[in-house]
Order: sequence, then structure tokens, then C-alpha cells
Amino acid sequence: MEVLNMKRAVRSIALDDTPGSPVYTLDFTDAGLTGKSAAMREALGKVARLAQAARDGSLGRAENEVLAEAYETVVTVMLGPDAWSEIVEYIGGGVEPSRMTAEIMARHTPRPDRAMDRASRL
Repeated sequence: MEVLNMKRAVRSIALDDTPGSPVYTLDFTDAGLTGKSAAMREALGKVARLAQAARDGSLGRAENEVLAEAYETVVTVMLGPDAWSEIVEYIGGGVEPSRMTAEIMARHTPRPDRAMDRASRL
């Protein structure tokens, strides 16, 4: 038997498996993505350009702010307007988003070439 390994177009995701972890819905249907692609392409382009510097620890304050804004855009577009503040509070305990971005979220950023490839398909 051949397995197609298809993924659901609408998925519920949690930040982790602990009780109380925020749960969000990702909607990859045509209707769910309508109007999101331009904002996502722009934000993912910024992430791709700055992600390696974040992993190397060589981001300056201004670049760090741009990266934080790009993460915020991606999260807000895909998960809703309240998601960013909830995630910042949950992951960073309220730590300023740009600092949290460099210290926590950038570690989990895909390689820049993969982020750009994904952005180009949106």
C-alpha cells in the first residue's frame, strides 16, 4: 500500500503539551489563505534575511525589532489578532517581544533558504 501522507488543511495547534497551553487554528484552505499571502511573503522575507544573524547572535537592536515585527505579523496573520500577545506572555513570561524573539523564537526559525521557498509558494 502507498501512503500519500497528506496533511489536513485546517489544524488545531498547541504551543506545547502542558495543560493550559494556548490552542490555535491554522487554516490552509483557499478561503483561509485569501488575503494573507502578500503579508506572509513580506514577513517571511524579513525573517529569512535576519534569521541567520539571530542564530549567530549578531543582530543589532534595529534588526532585532524588524525580526520581532516580522514574527508578530506572521503569527497575527495566521493565528489571529490576539495570538501574538498570548504567545509572548506564555513563552516569554511577558519579556519584551524583540528580546524574546532573539533569545527564544529565532532558535526555531527554519533555514533562510527554506523560509524563502515557503514564502514564494504562498
